[in-house]
Amino acid sequence: MRPDLKSYKVTGGGLSIMQMELTEDSKQNLRKAADAFASKHRLTFVYADSGSPPTQIEADYARLYAIVSLAIEQSYFNAKLPHKAGYFDWSLGPGVAPLAEAFRANYALFITYRGYRSTIGRQIVSTATTVVGSFTGFPMILGPLNSSGLACLVDLRSGDIVWANRLRVQLSNLDDQQDARHIVDNLLKGFPKVKG
Repeated sequence: MRPDLKSYKVTGGGLSIMQMELTEDSKQNLRKAADAFASKHRLTFVYADSGSPPTQIEADYARLYAIVSLAIEQSYFNAKLPHKAGYFDWSLGPGVAPLAEAFRANYALFITYRGYRSTIGRQIVSTATTVVGSFTGFPMILGPLNSSGLACLVDLRSGDIVWANRLRVQLSNLDDQQDARHIVDNLLKGFPKVKG
């Protein structure tokens, strides 16, 4: 599936502004890093044609995945639901089968990633609040920005999500080629051996 990537710059006032150029760099770097990961682990990734718009079924399942991935993030990685303790049980439903035909694959890898960088203004505000806090005795520290990603592998025959991994990183983003390989290797850590 097409990755859902966005890169932002955070201003001194805390406003996150999406950066199209950094987002495009992230997409290119993700693909290169994913190819390197696939080669290293003897996997084959088939990519959606980035030059054409997504089909209706791709768009529909990308939206459904966005909702399910939030549930996974909140109810599996953040605070495990008691009735899901000990096992992973999420699905997009069997309606994903046409995607298997479209991509000639048995599995689809969904990746969501949000990268954040500080503007000069944010860096100045962060430094100033730290200095003021040290003089007043009231620490006011703006911590480093966290970038985060979620990867899920979906069995296209059943719609079941058979594997998921979350990654949170500081001071590292997909729009940087060096960082991208490290991020992808960690985001896909534990990727299962599957056929098809």
